[in-house]
Amino acid sequence: MPKAPLYKQDGTTSGEIDLSDGVFGVEFKPELISQVVVAQRANLRQNNRMTKTRGMVRGGGAKPWRQKGTGRARQGSIRAPHWVGGGHAFGGQKHNSHQDIPRKMNRGALKSALSEKVRNENLKVLDQLEVKEIKTKTVAAVLTSLGLGRGVVLVHEGLNDEALLSARNIPGLSLVRAQDLSTLVAAEAMDILVTQDAVASLEKRLGA
Repeated sequence: MPKAPLYKQDGTTSGEIDLSDGVFGVEFKPELISQVVVAQRANLRQNNRMTKTRGMVRGGGAKPWRQKGTGRARQGSIRAPHWVGGGHAFGGQKHNSHQDIPRKMNRGALKSALSEKVRNENLKVLDQLEVKEIKTKTVAAVLTSLGLGRGVVLVHEGLNDEALLSARNIPGLSLVRAQDLSTLVAAEAMDILVTQDAVASLEKRLGA
């Protein structure tokens, strides 16, 4: 069963915490993680571009002038791409890039990513984050005491308003609830800081 030091806000440890072997001690599967990350990125795309081709623009059905005898270049439609007000040539269209991710695959990838963070000592467990007044430097001091810099994801089970407002201005720090943690966020994070109650929530969510 994997273990992790249980840190206090001042950077000292108060012992160790046992982590579920079924969540934080599974085999590292980079191919699975990559597949889920690609799918989650695809599902974040808006895909809202839309341009009209010459077949979509209103009008232009009649030939603007006869083929011969005018001295001008022959034209077939006033909605051809080279006309002002004409349709776009090879215009961008909406494409559905959504990819379904099976639940078992999604959970397996997240557990694999979390387990690799534990093995590389890039996952730290904090007993609690207690902030009594809105001060960014309070949360920044916690990160400094734990040796954490940019690219940190703080996984929590619910923080008070003072803690949330104090943490949101710190560059490189992202906050996410345990129930919303995704493989994409976990895999791209340099370090993950998890509160003790969030550990229990993750183990319950991922079927430990």
